[in-house]
Parts: sequence; C-alpha cells; structure tokens
Amino acid sequence: MPDGPQSLSAMKENSFLRVRVFLQESTGGISQEAVLSNVKFVETPFTLNLIATPPFIKPGLPYSMRVLVKDPLGQPVQGVSVMTRATITTADNQHDTLQFLGHKDTLTVTSRRDGIAYFTCNIPANVKQAEFTFETEDPSWSQDPLKLKAESYVSVNHRYLYISLPESSVFEVGQYISISVFFDFRDFLSLKTFSYQIISRGKVVQFDTVKWDGVKNQNLNIKITPDMVPSARLVVYYVLYGEEKAELVADSTWIDVKAKCVNNLNVDISTPNSQHVYKPKDELKLRVSTKSREESLVAFSAVDTALYNLKSNDKDPLKKVLQHVERSDLGCGRGGGKNNADVFDRVGLMFITNANAKTSSTEGVCSDLVRPKRSVDLAQKFEQMAKSFGLYQHCCTSGTESSPMLETCKHRSERLSFPPNFDISQKKRCAYAFLKCCVQAMKLRQENDNRIILSRTAIDFLLDAMQPQIRSYFPESWLWEEHTSKSGSVSITKIIPDSLTIWELKAVGVFSEGICVSEEKIQVSQDISVDVPLPYSMVRGEQIELRGSVYNQHLSKTEFRVTLTATDGVCVFRGAQQGKDGKPHENKGKIGGRSVALVTFYIMALEAGTHTLTFTLTTKWGTESVVKKLKVVPEGIRKEIQIGGRIDPNGVFGTSMRKLEFKNVIPPNIVPKSTVDRILTVNGMMSVNLSFLRNASKLSFCLKNICQRGITSIMSFKLKHEPAFSMWSKKDKSASTWVTALIVKTLADMHEYISLESEVLTNTINWLIKNCQNDDGSFSEKSQTNPLKLMGAGADVTEKTVFLTSFVMIGIKNAMKVPNVNLEEYKLGKDSLKPSDATAKTVETTVYVLLNTLVRGDTTYAKPILNWLTQDQRYGGGVHSTQDSILTLEALTKYSILASQATLNMVVDIEYKTKGDIRRITLTQQNPVHKPIEVTKNDDIIIKTAMSSGVSFASLRTVFYEMTENNENCYFDMSIDIHEGVPNSDADPMLRSQRIVACAKYKPPENEFETESGITVMEIHLPTGVTAVQEDLDRYLNGLESRISNYEINGDQVILQIDSIPSEELYCVGFRIQEEFETGMTRASVFQVYQFSNPEHKCMKFYHKQSRKLLRLCEGDQCQCMAAECCNFKSTIDPKITAVQRKNDMCKESMNYAFKVLIESSEAGGDFVTYKAKVKAVLMKGKRQTDDLKTDSEIDLVKKATCSSTNFEVGKQYLIMTAESIKIRMNRGYKYKFPLDSRAWVDWWPLDTDCRDDACIQYANVLGEFESDFVLFGCED
Repeated sequence: MPDGPQSLSAMKENSFLRVRVFLQESTGGISQEAVLSNVKFVETPFTLNLIATPPFIKPGLPYSMRVLVKDPLGQPVQGVSVMTRATITTADNQHDTLQFLGHKDTLTVTSRRDGIAYFTCNIPANVKQAEFTFETEDPSWSQDPLKLKAESYVSVNHRYLYISLPESSVFEVGQYISISVFFDFRDFLSLKTFSYQIISRGKVVQFDTVKWDGVKNQNLNIKITPDMVPSARLVVYYVLYGEEKAELVADSTWIDVKAKCVNNLNVDISTPNSQHVYKPKDELKLRVSTKSREESLVAFSAVDTALYNLKSNDKDPLKKVLQHVERSDLGCGRGGGKNNADVFDRVGLMFITNANAKTSSTEGVCSDLVRPKRSVDLAQKFEQMAKSFGLYQHCCTSGTESSPMLETCKHRSERLSFPPNFDISQKKRCAYAFLKCCVQAMKLRQENDNRIILSRTAIDFLLDAMQPQIRSYFPESWLWEEHTSKSGSVSITKIIPDSLTIWELKAVGVFSEGICVSEEKIQVSQDISVDVPLPYSMVRGEQIELRGSVYNQHLSKTEFRVTLTATDGVCVFRGAQQGKDGKPHENKGKIGGRSVALVTFYIMALEAGTHTLTFTLTTKWGTESVVKKLKVVPEGIRKEIQIGGRIDPNGVFGTSMRKLEFKNVIPPNIVPKSTVDRILTVNGMMSVNLSFLRNASKLSFCLKNICQRGITSIMSFKLKHEPAFSMWSKKDKSASTWVTALIVKTLADMHEYISLESEVLTNTINWLIKNCQNDDGSFSEKSQTNPLKLMGAGADVTEKTVFLTSFVMIGIKNAMKVPNVNLEEYKLGKDSLKPSDATAKTVETTVYVLLNTLVRGDTTYAKPILNWLTQDQRYGGGVHSTQDSILTLEALTKYSILASQATLNMVVDIEYKTKGDIRRITLTQQNPVHKPIEVTKNDDIIIKTAMSSGVSFASLRTVFYEMTENNENCYFDMSIDIHEGVPNSDADPMLRSQRIVACAKYKPPENEFETESGITVMEIHLPTGVTAVQEDLDRYLNGLESRISNYEINGDQVILQIDSIPSEELYCVGFRIQEEFETGMTRASVFQVYQFSNPEHKCMKFYHKQSRKLLRLCEGDQCQCMAAECCNFKSTIDPKITAVQRKNDMCKESMNYAFKVLIESSEAGGDFVTYKAKVKAVLMKGKRQTDDLKTDSEIDLVKKATCSSTNFEVGKQYLIMTAESIKIRMNRGYKYKFPLDSRAWVDWWPLDTDCRDDACIQYANVLGEFESDFVLFGCED
C-alpha cells in the first residue's frame, strides 16, 4: 500500500498478518477455506530462548547450556548455527573473555531436531560471574542477542560439585542414563562416599549412597523408572570434613521423562500388519495388552490425522493429565543453586544438618523455564492504545473487533455483558475503554492504515492464542468403544472405513492407579480413487453443483471416466442421464501421474427422503465406485404435534380412564407429496420403576454408569469460584438460585442409588442460605438469567418469591436426609413464605399441596389433585414448565408408591377407529416400556384396556411439513436477512463477507406484566450449501458483547439460546456465512423463535437467498429435470385438439381426477402458490371416496412457486386433470387439495365472454363436446 509502512522496521510493534486462504486443487474440484492469523511481522526468522539451563556456575568445573531456536510461530527449528561468547568477572572484579575449547573466543553449535543447541564450556577457578551472549551465526538473521548472567555457587571452603546430563533432552522409561558427577576440593582431603536422591511429583522415589572412586569425574548409572514420569529431579551431595570445618556440598538437575503411563502401568496396542498400510474395507485386528494388578477399562478411538493435526491447540488428554501430575513437583528450575541450602530449596526438599549450611530464605514464585513453550510468549508488550487502559485493556481489544451487524460503537457499548464481579464503577470504565477503542478502530479502517490489523484473530496475542476453526463434512473419528480387561489382553476386529487417510489409533487404559495411553498409526490408501463431497442436505426442487476430484497415485498417466447414477427421486444433469443420441453424458478425460483431475455433476432433487448416489470411476486399472447418501427434505416448515393421555382403569389418579381416542387426520396445510410420520407410545411410569429398585444392589452396572454420567454432566455447570451452579456450563456466567436448588434436589434424590460426596451438598446449600436467603426467610434469584418463565411463575413479585422459595425449600428438605450433610448456617429462625390462595390455581402450587398431602400419607385427598394434574400433561409427560414437570413427576412417583392399586399389570389394545387393529401390548412392573409403534393410516386411534391395574400414559407424535407460516400463537416480531458481501470493501472487513442478521422482539400476551421473554431459542435453518462462521458465534457466546447463552450447529441448523428478548426494541444476532456449494432454484429457509419453556408457541418466518432464488444451473435440454416439478399448462387455445384426443388423455391410467373449475383467488406462501377454485363440473372423482366433491365445491390447486409457466388468472375457467389429491378433514366435512405436478394437465377453458374470434369459439365447442361425451359414456374399455 502506498500509504502504509515501507519496511519491517516501520511496522508497529506486535503487528500480525491475517490470511484467509481458499485452497482449490489446481486440476481437481475439492476446495477448502481456512484462516491463518498468527503470522507475525518480524525482522528475524528466529528467536532464541534458554531452556533447562542452571543459572549458577561452579568455579573450576564444566557448565552446560541449552538454547532453543524457534520460528515466529513458536515451533522448534533444526539446523540453525548459534554462536556464543562470554565475559567473565573474577573474584578480584577483573573482566576477561572466556576461552572455549581450542582457545577460541566464540563457540558455534547447530540446533538439533528438537531445536536445541547444546553448549558446554569450562569455568576457570577464580570466576564469580559469567555473562553469555547467544545469537545466530548468519548475520542476515540478526536479532536481539540472548543474554545469560550466571552467578557462581558460593562455598566457604571452595568445595564444589557439578552434575552433567547426557546431551539428550528427554529420556524414556526403561532407559539407563550415564550421568557425570564432577568433584572439586583440595587434594589432601579425603572423600569416602557421596549420596543422591531422585524426587518426582513431590516424593523421593530413589536414593542411595555410592562409594567415591577417587576420581574427579565419576559416572552415576541410573535407570529411568515409571515412577519418575513425567519429570524428576536428581540431587547429589556429600559432606566433607577437614580444615576444621565440615561442609555440605550439593548440586541438582532436572530430568525430563517421556512416557505414556504412570505408576508402572502399561498398555500396548499392536496390529498384525507390520507395514500399517491398508485399503478401504480391510479387516483391522487390534490386540491390546495391559499391565495392572486388577481389572481395567480400555477405551479405543481412531482419529483422522488430516484433521486432528490441524485442530487448534494440543488437546491430547494424556498430556493434560501429566501436566496436572507435574504440578505436584515442589522444585523450581532446572537445578543448581547459589549455595548448598539453595540447591535443596530448589529441589523442593527441607533439610537439617550441622555441616555448615543454613536453610534458604528464598521467597517468591518460581519462574525458571525447564520445558520449551508451545507458542509465542503472550507476555509481550500490548498495543499502546490497549495498554493505556491498564486493567481494562481487554475491554479495549473487544471494541476493536468488527461487528457482523455493523452497529455503531455507541450502540454496541450500551449492550455490553460485564463479568458478574464488576461493580458500577468498573462497568463504566470498561464501557468507556470499549467505546474509545471502537471509535479509534473505525477511524483507522476508514484511513485504510494497514499497519494495524483490526480483526478478532489479529489480536490473538491478547486472547490466549485462539486458532481458527476447521470446517468439514467428512468423518473425523470412529471406533469409540469401551472394553473391560480381566486377563490383561483385549482383542477386537473392525472393518476400516472408506476414508483415504492416516488413522491414529489410541488405546486408553483406565486403572485405579492411574491412566495409560498407547498409540498406533495406520494408513489407508488406494492407487486411484474419486471423491465428490455432498452437502449435509438439500431441499426438494433445488439444483446443486457437485465438484469432485479423481486422484491418481500411479506414476503413469491414464484416461478416466466418471459417471453418476442416482436412485429415483434425484435427476442427474450429467452422468448416467441419457442424451438425445442415446449415449450417456460422461465426465471423462486424461489424468497425469501423481496428479488430480476435476469432475463436475449437476443434480436436482425431485423427491424427499434419503437417496443413494453412486460415483463410478473407470480406468485401465479397473473400476471403483463410491456410494454416498444424500438427504433431501421437503419444502416448507417441519412441524411436530404432540398429544397424550392417561390410561387408569381403577382410578388410581382419580377418575377411571379405560379408553382414549386420539384424533389422527391429515394436517390442513401439509406440503403436497410429503409424508406424515406418526409415532405412538404407551408406557408405564419409569420413575416408579426406579423407585421399585430402591435397593442399589438391584441396579445394573450399566444403569449405575448412566446415573454417574448424569452426575458428571450436572457438575459441569458448577462455577469454579464458588459452590453454586449456572444456567449454562460456562465459567463466566453468573450463579443461579433456581438452578442451584434444582441440582441440590437432584443430587439428594440420587444418593439412594449411587454414592455422592456430602461435602458438595453441604457447601452448595450453605451458599444458598448465605447468599440467596432474605431477612424474611424467602429466597431471591441471583442470576442475570431470569428463570421465572421456566418456573412457571407469574409477574406478581410475591408470587415469584413464593415459587422460588418453595422450590428451594423442597431441595433443602430432600438434602437433609443425606448422611453427613452439615447445615450449620441454616437459619431456622426465619419463616419462609407460604403459597397463598391467590396462586393456588397454578400447576406448581397444586403440586406443592399434593406433595404435602402425600407426605402425610393421605391418598384419598390426593386423588382429585392427581386427576387434574394428569389431564394437563403434554406429550412425553411434561406439563407447562420445566419446574412443573419436575415436581409433577415426583408427586406421581410418591403417590404410586403409596397406592396399592398402582402396581402395573396392564393389557392394552390399540386399533384404528374404522380401519382395523394395530397391536396388543402388555405392560408390567418389571417391563413398563414398550417400543414405539408406527401409525401408517389416516384414521383416529382407539387405545383401551379392560381388567388391568396400574397407570400408563399414551402419546402420539405427528411430524409433517407445512406450506406456510402459522403464527397464530406467536409472541415475537421477527426479521431475518442475508446481506451479500461487497468485494474489496475498505470500510469494514465484515462487509466483504455474506452475513445473516436475525432479529426478534418480544410481544407479551395480554395481561402479562413481564416486559421481556424468558429463555428464548432462535432456530436458523441455513440455505443449502451454506455454513456458518463459528468464530462470530463464539464471539457472541463469550466476552463483553455476549448476546447468546449457548449455541449449537446441528447439520444445517444454527440454534441460539438467549437469556431474554426485550419488548422495547429488536434484539439481533448476526454472523458470517460461507458458500460450500453452488445452488440454483434455492428454496426458502426457515427462521423460528420461541421460548424454551413453551416450544409449542413457535414464531416462523421464511427467508430466501434472493440471488439464488430463480437462478438455474441448467441450460437447454439439461433443464428437463425441472419438468418433473410442474404441470403441463396451456394458457391459450389449441386449434389442433379434438374431443376424442382430450378424452383419451383423461382416460389414461395415471389420471384419477378431472374438473372444470373457475379460479377465484391466489395466495403465495413459502415455496408454493395456492389457487382457490370453484368446481363448475365434476368429470372424474377418482378411485378414492370423494362423494362430497360436487358442483360449486371449493378446492385448492397447489403449484411450486418456481413453476413460472403455470400461471392461472383469477376469473378464468380451466380444465384440470391430475393424479393425486389430499383429503383434509374440516369440522364436519372435508376439503380437497390437488398438487399440480408433472402428472397434472391444465387447459384453458374459455367462457362465452372470453371468445372474440371463430378460433376461440371452435376451441370452446370442442371442449364442450368432450364434456358431453364423457358425462354420457365415460371411459370406454
């Protein structure tokens, strides 16, 4: 840039280069996009660091130094020549140059594979200090020299000891190492023995006393043992008497141990194939041997190294375990010390001796570096602008980031989400820093000053070195299995997946003594292959381009041919689709040796479902086929209807219920040619069954394991800084009174089945009492997230307090029965609030009354309450809110235990109302669950029982697709837009990318006092071939501009969870998107908003990617696939048509319905247009029962919105012939819809007022003759 810096020296300090890379195979069709943002502008390619180097020298003895050479990304570099020189200071303060081997003033060493250059020199006898300077030998690689100032070890009698390790920086378990121990003391003194100790993880693991051989350099042979993992410290010392003084002389060194296991554990994984090279679908045999004194658990995994190695940061679980283990090391630095006492202090040992030594008084934090760092040091100087804000520089850096919604800095600063511990003053200062830096960043962008990179990843040095996310559709891992090893050996056999990659296999052994990991890599390859990526899913009627690659690993070139065949329902433009000449279209060409070639296909989805695509590659070496699955979904909005009821023949829960009837009809707004999936379940109460197994010994190992996993999941919501729990499993979220009470209650209930730490309950309850209880005994919510909607409470302040207090009290009461729970801080003197008459009508208050009744054992009084509660259920047994469901289930369980008639022994008959039986099932106390039943017919369902006992619950779930939005029960205003990218935009980096911005505003129901919603969910269905940029979502999840509490990417859906939505203004969330596939005729995508506690009341909105809505990827004859979507429509007269010809067309076997209709209106919705028409004459009613379809009946004609050739005009008359109909029950009658697809035929039928010439009159007469003949004679055989 002409106005930018012209040299590296002119770059601002800590400037980074952000690179967005689009990788496209030069001759292939597969691409990948990634972001690299940790490239730093530097004036030298290398940096030097001291590693594991003792900061103390011993006069008259050798001295070793290790220098690590790293590149700007922090990776070790091999083969770099590093030079050192040194200046020494003698005891009489004279300065001189240190002479290295060969009387040279400098010493040059080349870095090894691990990036370490190893230096050794001899220290003269009278030296008290040495200053070393290190730099690269090549002057073109100039950098700031690395300096080391080493102080002399102080000995009053000039007695010294030095330990020299071998040059290898890491040692392995089982390896013997020869350590040189150098002695220096006056010759007339006599030394008989010296001692050593090895300390690892804060424990002495080995010690011995060795006879001195009388030489000044004696070798000490030590075997590296498993108990030295992951590191150890060796301290050698001796006590020498003489010169009227005894002196303790000591030295130490740090040993880095490489191992995969601790505590002498062992896990070995092996494969019969010594070369570790396989082909797809080969059989893989794994043998794992374990070494442990007891039964062990071995877990397997296989990870694709092509992705695993690119993941941000090293997430190896064993490394994390060993790093945690190493924290128990009480020592500091690599070794040595300024005197004998300091040596022991740095090892982490305390000692008592009379041999002229005093305990070290060293204080402070150990900062010596013993291991190489994994990344660039983050303690560098910050940008001057951020640094000026001191403790609030993170607020400043957040302000420099671009917003996907392009909001003003002032608006952004008013919506910040501060840490929970910030007071008002801190919030103001943080907001001020954010605003000032945001404004300055905007100004710099407009000036296009590329000296400062203003993006999130460009300031990674301020943020913990975050790396960009890698996006892919292909599998990353497999073989996630657990096996129990009793004999010390586990063998498994698996079929290798079809991926051509290198798999990293891991066997993780979990023992009571620790953890152990074994690794092995296998390569899966094929000499010639084809790969064509597919999208996660596509919508029926869309066109999409598939770009793939042919890979040739042979050295010679060849010709190739790739064809695509697809199952019915997918139309192929190129591949197996036949052309006019009868020959198949092919992707063919020549491919060179060791190269890649491009193949391209265009397909169109015609039918919903899962379709099989087969790509077949043919070369002179043979044929290879790759089979992939393509998911095609219908147009419209996926909707789920749930209904349920209770079967209670003996009136256990109140009124006797022996028979249920579920209405089961076709939904009125269903998408044509789409399926309706119905699943019926009839089950007993699982909670009763769990209570029946109250004795923990009756619980299976599997069930206990599931319970334990649940406890582990619950504990992930615990905050790190206090014994409370958050609504979300994020460390920066505030504690919630309601969630904490819920978890207390859950843990208390689970103590009867699995063991729990009572300390967790004690600390958590004490937190509730200390931090959440008011002076009047009531409890208040402390979280920024308002859970009152989940609780089902209303807007009245007293009512909210009653609900929360009641729930907390139930949790505490349950916890009091757990042994060893100490509630010392429980304030018995406070009277908590009781539910009042004003709130007794709510479900939750009713449950409180019911629970109180059941505690007294009064089942008679409980019956009417139970009857009311169970009739208020939703599908799956829930009621109205999360808390309602929890408490209702508990009340039902307690009642069922008390009631003798609740023992489950029930025979249930399930049948259609008019179309026969479905199934008979039996439920018992031991088997209370029956597998779901698929309902296939459109008829009401009867569920009944006779002489049975117990209670069961039946539910019917219906899933279908709607054509248009149904916002009858919608409580949000909403909008969503796709903003196209502006190439080469200098105003803001966000403008260069496509972005989705979704907004919502709460509309409180009538008589509701709340001005904001409860926890709200935004579901954004992405257009086909589009993915979300997770970096933007992560930004809104954490940090000052946090707008969402959680998010999930599930296939083509982005699901956002938000604490609340205001009613005064739109609440917006935006993020960038990327196109992975080129699409045409793109269907509408769906945006839905609803409250978490009320998923039935969803607000829906369609949105389009306008540039792709009508774009066709086909030309000419290739567009024949589109004919399957649309009907044969003629809007003008056809003078060639005859009455006989039209009769023959209508009498074809594929035709079932024929009408003369008058178009009255039209309505567009989503991907469809619906025409309302009045039947003027019924010519053919079809084979189905359509007696109620008569003259003057109203019907709907439905076409795809993309069928532009099908263009009805209101007020005109048409002849409709079609094959399919949809019969919908409406109150007492039925309504019919007719889809206008490829099997439908439409002719314009002129009215008398339409014809103004003879040709039109003649055409109308022909159609009239056809009508008369067909009415009289019908279709003649």
